[in-house]
Amino acid sequence: MSVSDPLSYDPTKNRRSALEHGVAELHARIHDPDCRGIRASLRRCGRPEDAFLSPGFGVAAGVLRPVLNSRNVEIASIAIVLSEIDRDLGENLGQRAAACGVSYARVLALMSTESPGLFLRLLRSLLQQLRIGKSTSVGAPITDIADHVACWRSKDGRDRLRGHTLAAFAIAGGLPAKT
Repeated sequence: MSVSDPLSYDPTKNRRSALEHGVAELHARIHDPDCRGIRASLRRCGRPEDAFLSPGFGVAAGVLRPVLNSRNVEIASIAIVLSEIDRDLGENLGQRAAACGVSYARVLALMSTESPGLFLRLLRSLLQQLRIGKSTSVGAPITDIADHVACWRSKDGRDRLRGHTLAAFAIAGGLPAKT
């Protein structure tokens, strides 16, 4: 695929590929058994601003800044969320939520919020329902979630992701049955 050939160039695909690589690298670093303190420091952060002084933020900024044109708040938010996820399950957030039996009301509340801070809190809460089987490990699509967090400050980004996630949730059977 060449950038000089406009018919074969898809900037969203290139961005997604770079995001996948950066997020996978950051997730691996956060979950490195030799660096457990990084993950712990990020999980203790209540707000993205709290992460700025944690060792995890330096790692996240080093990995994500070349990939994303995001502010420090988005980078810190992505690092916080990735610290909550034990295993990458490369599907869509809506599909994963439906597969784990997350309620429609909970997904709708997450997708309806305008505030990035509230979105982060609701997302972290929802992640606790995305357990793998009966274990305590959380499995979620890390690239899709990182994309949600990075785009949530933009109205266009929120609107695009809302439609994408809610449609995937509905298609995967997450809507309540009509009685």
